[in-house]
Amino acid sequence: MYTLKLASPKFHSTKSVSNILPPINLSKNRLYLLEISTRNLSTQIDPKVNTIPLQRDSINFQPNFKEIEAKWSERWGKSSRLTANDIRNKHNALKNSHSLNEQNNDKHFYALSMFPYPSGNLHMGHVRVYTISDSISRYHHLTGKNVIHPMGWDAFGLPAENAAIDNNTKPSTWTHENIKTMKTQLKNIMIDIDWEKEFATCEPNFYKWTQYIFLQLYKRGLIYQKEAVVNWDPVDKTVLANEQVDKNGCSWRSGAVVEKKRLKQWFIKITAFSEELLNDLETLDKWPEHVKQMQRNWIGKSEGAEFDFYLNNPSNSENKLQKISVFTTRPDTIFGVSYIAISSEHPLVQQGSVKIPIYIADYVLADYGNGAVMGVPAHDQRDYEFTIANNIQNCEPVIEPCDDSIVAETLPFCGKGKLKNIPKNGVYAGMKSDEASKKIVEFVSSKEVGRSQTQYRLRDWLLSRQRYWGTPIPFIHCQGCGPVPVPEEDLPVVLPLNVEISSRGGNPLNRIEEWKNVKCPSCGNPAHRETDTMDTFVDSSWYFFRFLDHENEKLPFDPLKIQSSMPVNIYIGGVEHSILHLLYSRFITKAIQDSGRFNFIESGKNNDFKKDETKILGSDKKMFSDSFKSVKEPFKQLLTQGMVHGITYKEPSTERYLKPDEVDVSKGAMSAIIKATGEKPLISFEKMSKSKYNGVDPRPVVSHYGADVLRLYMLFKAAPQDVLEYDTSSIIGMQRWIAKLSKITELISRRFDNNYKELIIENRSEWTQTDKNTYLITQKAIKKVTEAFETNFLFNTSIAMLIELSNHIHSIEAVNNEESALHITTCYAFDTLLRMLSPFAPVTSEELFEKLYANDNSYRKTIFAYDWPKLDESGLIADMLTCVVQVNGKVRFKMDIDSEVGKDEKKLQEVLLESEHGKKWLYDNVSNEQHPILRVVVVKGGKLVNFITRNKK
Repeated sequence: MYTLKLASPKFHSTKSVSNILPPINLSKNRLYLLEISTRNLSTQIDPKVNTIPLQRDSINFQPNFKEIEAKWSERWGKSSRLTANDIRNKHNALKNSHSLNEQNNDKHFYALSMFPYPSGNLHMGHVRVYTISDSISRYHHLTGKNVIHPMGWDAFGLPAENAAIDNNTKPSTWTHENIKTMKTQLKNIMIDIDWEKEFATCEPNFYKWTQYIFLQLYKRGLIYQKEAVVNWDPVDKTVLANEQVDKNGCSWRSGAVVEKKRLKQWFIKITAFSEELLNDLETLDKWPEHVKQMQRNWIGKSEGAEFDFYLNNPSNSENKLQKISVFTTRPDTIFGVSYIAISSEHPLVQQGSVKIPIYIADYVLADYGNGAVMGVPAHDQRDYEFTIANNIQNCEPVIEPCDDSIVAETLPFCGKGKLKNIPKNGVYAGMKSDEASKKIVEFVSSKEVGRSQTQYRLRDWLLSRQRYWGTPIPFIHCQGCGPVPVPEEDLPVVLPLNVEISSRGGNPLNRIEEWKNVKCPSCGNPAHRETDTMDTFVDSSWYFFRFLDHENEKLPFDPLKIQSSMPVNIYIGGVEHSILHLLYSRFITKAIQDSGRFNFIESGKNNDFKKDETKILGSDKKMFSDSFKSVKEPFKQLLTQGMVHGITYKEPSTERYLKPDEVDVSKGAMSAIIKATGEKPLISFEKMSKSKYNGVDPRPVVSHYGADVLRLYMLFKAAPQDVLEYDTSSIIGMQRWIAKLSKITELISRRFDNNYKELIIENRSEWTQTDKNTYLITQKAIKKVTEAFETNFLFNTSIAMLIELSNHIHSIEAVNNEESALHITTCYAFDTLLRMLSPFAPVTSEELFEKLYANDNSYRKTIFAYDWPKLDESGLIADMLTCVVQVNGKVRFKMDIDSEVGKDEKKLQEVLLESEHGKKWLYDNVSNEQHPILRVVVVKGGKLVNFITRNKK
């Protein structure tokens, strides 16, 4: 045996963690070994990987985690996972009086993280999100639920195509190699996945059903094709949806300034569900409010009126425009109209000869309302600025504040008020804005020159992409028949794989004549396939259904199976998907539900969709209603995790980002100096990227510290919703804690009594103060950790609570004296701690739990065959108080004591003096004799005790 005293680790948490690792005694043949290390750990990192080197520590813990991980991976199964059925069968077969709570075999729990794009390697953001979802999944296993925790790959998309060009390979080859790599990495961090449900969206047996759904939506009039002005990315040479253009008019992926082009494109009529998408946000009470607000803003409901402005000199031709209809949210300003502004795409622009005061304005959106607005410069800031720029003279206000304070210098007045008492306001003069708006709309409606109107900012979903690597659109273009859907029996339209992609220009599918040229399914004449492919968000808008019925060869999924497992109980991913993926998924769920069992009455090319259940085949309507009616939303609860930021170093004078080899971090990441100048660099945490040299590859971290240490660190460092500032040098704190848990296991395993459950009930009347304290803190831990999994997901404070519990257990005198019998409550507390640790650190928990039950024939071979600890609410009753203990006026420790003890000053002093902390501060370390106590001051019934001693300690 040998003893090492370890430096206190640094923790970054909202909760202070003290005394995490007192001196540790470990023998070399036990689970965790300590060794003095002088190696530079950065030599273990692949030099090809852009990462920050691991920090060297003078004391390097080398847990035997690789053997342990291999052992438990093999025991869990070749796929490194524990299926819900495996756990179920083990638990039911071995269930006995050790059960702490009842199983609920009928409950399903669907935990899903947003499936990844197979980019090549996991990054720390991946580690964070999948550790969160895995921990939640494992917790619900332990509560007795039938957990579904699948994984797939969002495998289509432009990056694969561009990477194939850059690496002189094929997109399919590049994608599948990356999937293989990332799958191995997920297993290496011990993510418990239902791998038998795995699929990639680039596989024909998946995108066949994407095409099938596309055709069914087309039959319902929810998909149409039209020529439109579209957003064109000049770098990637493809069309972008409105949602894929940022506020600066740049492409979300390439960053290029988006251009406008007129092309014939495919659209999904998401606007048919605008009101439903908006209203049903109110039912999502377990979604973050800021995400719901982002969707509300994007849907952008506006209520107002539409006015018809008739042209002074219209053509007599029926094909010519006779009037302009304009939408406004302020009908009360109608008498202040100075001009009409139309978009450059408005039909009137094509006539050219109309002589009326109409302006073509950039600020008018072609696809909002009717592409025309009425200009009211006195009451709209944008109109006012346009008026000044174009020297329009008529700017008379028609609305005034109710307090008559408006003057010319304060124009425009954009608020509501009352209509001014001027002739042009007619009978509405003096009315307040809301009253006047109502009366004006009633009047124009009666004259059929206007009407009440609701508009939405949401536009139909443009899904055409002029690229190769995507789901083929299942249509054939015939000169005689027009666009003809591919017959369902001919699905899938398989994407050809033997394609040479040599540049970023154009779509290679246009050049594959043998694939492109086909016969028309309708008339048999020569025709050609649609060469545009679908937006990848179409694939991801329904993939969560397929996981539940991934082997179905007749339908995308069986609605009966969906009914039993949907909606997804918790969906985990980045907030950046709030508008695109999440909105599209909500829409597709509603469109599928509305269509019912995928059986449709043919509606041909009718694009005027109106939700009408009579279109559903009568024989299927009841079946649909019974099996699928409740799945109105795909995701019951949404957890949006924060980003992982890496530490960056910049040169102070130029703010140039410094590479890792330009910085000396031997004294710690936050004490770095620039090697060349000896200066202290500018240090910050920023989004990880290659250009900032702050990316951290998880592989060397896992290789050096083990999966559990990294998992614990990612969960402990910050709450899931917050940004996590990753610092490799601080990860050692979690490694030290695992070592401490190992020590406790070694200390108590030979004395562990597995009958503690019955004895706790029988012997509670005989409990000592230590027993009461142990039981209380254990119940606090159960409550906090359970609440984290069920409600607030504050895993950082949960792990802090488990650390506090381990500190308490380690402070118990009998734990450290192998000749003493263990308290029953100590056995209970440590068993409970390991069970609650298992979702976070499965390998460590399994190994320590097995050692704890090494002499127990009833051990179930895995901690995941046991139950989650049950909270004893009575154990939280406030019969305890926290006593703050001072020695000579300085706070030295705190201790939870029985409130009755606090009332007896003599008994209180005895309890404090006999405690581990009392012996540390009130006894001589060498002679173990008590320091002479001159006086004891007890305040507030024992809440504060001050020992006045002769010793200056």
